[in-house]
Amino acid sequence: MMLLPLLVPEVALGVSLLMFFNALRLPFGHLTLVLSHSLFCVPYVYVMVRLRLAEIDREVIESARDLGATRWQAVRTIILPLVMPSIITASLLAIAMSLDDVVISTYMSGPRTTTLPVHIFSMMRVGVTPKVNALCTLILLGTFLIIGLNQVVSMKSKTRELSN
Repeated sequence: MMLLPLLVPEVALGVSLLMFFNALRLPFGHLTLVLSHSLFCVPYVYVMVRLRLAEIDREVIESARDLGATRWQAVRTIILPLVMPSIITASLLAIAMSLDDVVISTYMSGPRTTTLPVHIFSMMRVGVTPKVNALCTLILLGTFLIIGLNQVVSMKSKTRELSN
């Protein structure tokens, strides 16, 4: 069930969400955008975090439990630090997928709400303006900044692991 939104084409997912929210009589706007983008992006996060959790050796957790750690302490001190890079990477992927999505955003945005991809797409129809170029440049610079910060954090964590 978790992987189903990955298998369904975006147009079919957008139309089905449109019919579902219409049947619930939800006003289209911020709430429907958040719910639909969450449904669309959660499978990516699920797959990445699940793969990382599968790589964790259970003996490490059992050792912590044998040494007197409670379940919460084992999760906080062992599992969470091991899974955190995967959670951060999956979150960045979800943001990228959400920023890239025009189809579902078109169906889910209300008369007073719009998303950045839909706005750029509508601006592209009438011709490329300097606003579009400037906006795309800012997005590209923001992406490079996030990737650079991610690299710095991962290098510091690797250095810290090697020193321990």
